[in-house]
Amino acid sequence: MSVFESLKTVKIEKIYLWLAIPIGLIFLFLMPPFQVPDEGAHYFKALNLAQGQITCGGQVSAPANYVSLPSDTMLVKIKGEDRKKISGSKIKEALTKSASEEIVFVPSSICGASPVGYITQSLGLKIGLITDAPPLIAFYIGRLLTLTLAIFLIYTAIRFAPFGKIIFLFFGLLPMTVQQIASFSYDAPHIGFILFFIAYLLKLTVTNEKMSQREMWLLFGLSLLAFNAKQGYFLLALLVFLLPKTKFLSTKQYWLYTISFISLNLAVFLFSRMFLTEVSAFAKGVDPNAQLWGVIKNPVNFLYVVFHSLYKNFFFYFETFFLKPGWVNTSLPDLLYIFMAGGMTLILRSKEEIVSLNTRQRLLLLGVFFAQLLLVFLSMYLVWTKVGAERIAGVQGRYFLAIMPLFIFSFYKSKFSFRSEWIKNNISIALVVFLFVTFIFVFINIAQLYYKGLSNYL
Repeated sequence: MSVFESLKTVKIEKIYLWLAIPIGLIFLFLMPPFQVPDEGAHYFKALNLAQGQITCGGQVSAPANYVSLPSDTMLVKIKGEDRKKISGSKIKEALTKSASEEIVFVPSSICGASPVGYITQSLGLKIGLITDAPPLIAFYIGRLLTLTLAIFLIYTAIRFAPFGKIIFLFFGLLPMTVQQIASFSYDAPHIGFILFFIAYLLKLTVTNEKMSQREMWLLFGLSLLAFNAKQGYFLLALLVFLLPKTKFLSTKQYWLYTISFISLNLAVFLFSRMFLTEVSAFAKGVDPNAQLWGVIKNPVNFLYVVFHSLYKNFFFYFETFFLKPGWVNTSLPDLLYIFMAGGMTLILRSKEEIVSLNTRQRLLLLGVFFAQLLLVFLSMYLVWTKVGAERIAGVQGRYFLAIMPLFIFSFYKSKFSFRSEWIKNNISIALVVFLFVTFIFVFINIAQLYYKGLSNYL
């Protein structure tokens, strides 16, 4: 039996592991330090947590070279290169120089973010601080632990999913997803926990057995982690209505659980917003209170601004959903974006399976997706956008990585036919070939972007 033939019998979750581990590790080391969006800010948040500071109410200290690591590893201008590249000498020094004896204050960062999104990152830094390891070693330990957690969560989501396992695999292996989960970003636990929550909820939805107390508490606990790793996604609690009443002992128990589930998630969100206050000043012209009052007075105008932003920035959102390497200022080749989007669509449409979702459940998935999408735009409208602006600033496609499966599931296995018989019969082979070609070009483009002289050979 050939390798390709044997792939047909391999479970989807194992294919995910076989691909996610090497691809994630390559991304972890290929992407230079602090070249993932806001990774410097996430690093300082994790460093604060590693030193015991949860809020921005006080100050903590750390070795000077830990605090200066983002500036010590900055890209540099190299003669003959159009763009700044990684400096081998700087990286070598940061990898070999132990924690300095000089102690300095750690700057506050992302004060409003929940500690849930930084458990593995801060643990990696704490290990480095305890062992007096070089700061860049501690940084890579943090990246590695974060990647490990995310891969475990997505693998578990694929295992639990009663159908659509391939959807969870795709969203767990999108190049933008891999970039984020192999970094210090809180996107890693955010994406992992939400995919796990969705998969587990779908599993509970389609099974015939009554929900046990253990399952009820596990679903609620997952929701707390999923919606608070990165705040602002509490509307996903409405997905609890996917559960049919027949899963409960009585109608009373159904309403008691679902209403309590939503209310407690909302309460946790509101409490965390009061406890984890953001102390940073807003940009000039940004006034959240005035902006919110404007939305209340004229919600139709806000919807117009959202649609206008979607129309004008569609290709930016599209690129930053699949991958716009580093600080979202460099695009991949146009054909690669078309290949990724087209390949995903063709493979998903060619996969044959029974999806046990009724019309009400599909409409709920679609409704929650759009409600959460609007909430993301609203949050950026309030805190990033100048009053009166016609476009919403700060929104990126990666903000929708965790919720896009809701949109896909609402239409998955519809009557519209866009499929390939060959892919249907060789789904595992198509997956591996598609992702292999995708990441070859992704890695080549990142290497050209950051490493000296490679643009002449690739």
